[in-house]
Amino acid sequence: MEFPDPTLEEAAARRTWRERVPPFALAWRGVALGAFAFGAGRVALGMALKSPWLIPLALPVALVAFLLAWGSAVHLAGGQEYSDQDWDHEEG
Repeated sequence: MEFPDPTLEEAAARRTWRERVPPFALAWRGVALGAFAFGAGRVALGMALKSPWLIPLALPVALVAFLLAWGSAVHLAGGQEYSDQDWDHEEG
């Protein structure tokens, strides 16, 4: 991953693995969201395999599963603390 600012890259390289682990609250929410994503994905797949008539109902459930997995990944990665986007951080 390339950082726009070399000092960010140096700061990321200096962090130990304990500093990279997200806080307990973020990790807990990430694991919970991941479990819900897995469950929603299984439900969507089960609906689609059960009957072709259920595929239109399975697609929104699959979308929810995808968004839950995305949210889980963000939480497990540490949230916005490690974001390198300029618009993610408040000015000041």
